[in-house]
Amino acid sequence: MVSIPIRLAKVTSLATLAVCLLALVGCGAYSISSLGGSGTPAAMPGASVPPWQLQWVQPQNGILASRSPQDAFAQGARVYHDSQPVPLAAITLNWLATGPTFGVVLARLDPAATFQDVVLLYSTPHTGWVGNATTTRNGGACQSQDSQRQVNGLTFPQPVCSVGSLGKVPTSSQRWDFVLNSWYATSQTYLAFTSASAPIQRPPGASAISLAGEQGWQYRQGAVTVIALFTAPAHTHIFACLNDAMHCYELATQAFQ
Repeated sequence: MVSIPIRLAKVTSLATLAVCLLALVGCGAYSISSLGGSGTPAAMPGASVPPWQLQWVQPQNGILASRSPQDAFAQGARVYHDSQPVPLAAITLNWLATGPTFGVVLARLDPAATFQDVVLLYSTPHTGWVGNATTTRNGGACQSQDSQRQVNGLTFPQPVCSVGSLGKVPTSSQRWDFVLNSWYATSQTYLAFTSASAPIQRPPGASAISLAGEQGWQYRQGAVTVIALFTAPAHTHIFACLNDAMHCYELATQAFQ
């Protein structure tokens, strides 16, 4: 498992971090979604297919950059339960951030929310929309021997299990980069995301906040609380909490200090 200290406001170059290239491999408990040749979920040799899966399937003709991230998600995302397709309308989606060329969405696949994925989408005029799905909770409980209250420089209200870190460094053709970390407890999920090239839009109903000397906004979407902060030079930071609105601001303050 890769562990990256979470002091988001101090991140200046994601290329210097020891992260995994999103297009190549996953870190820790993260997994990059893939499909078998038949269009059904593919398992690694010797591994079983989990009962719930979200896969990203890039359409053969691509997804136009002029489409919204929500439209791009609808075109590329596939959900399976026991290897059978499930309509996207049957799962719970929370868009943590969206912009003209970017989107990140938390997907709770099963009614108990024990299977969760995050899908990161970005677009360029040359590639159109590209998406990657990564598992942040795969049905298992957070065992006491694997949990701790203090992790990555944050003090959580209860012991949490760390999923790991995932990132993408910029290339000559794709300047977009990010780092994503997540943790979970019994019913809570926490996500920390930072990117250097992802302008996002303020959602309706969001309230302005000042945190750690920086400006941003906060809003609720069902059981999810999202806090966004913007720091120079052109960095976007997101801290999101599922089922823990009470401690989200406090945790975001720790992360952004």
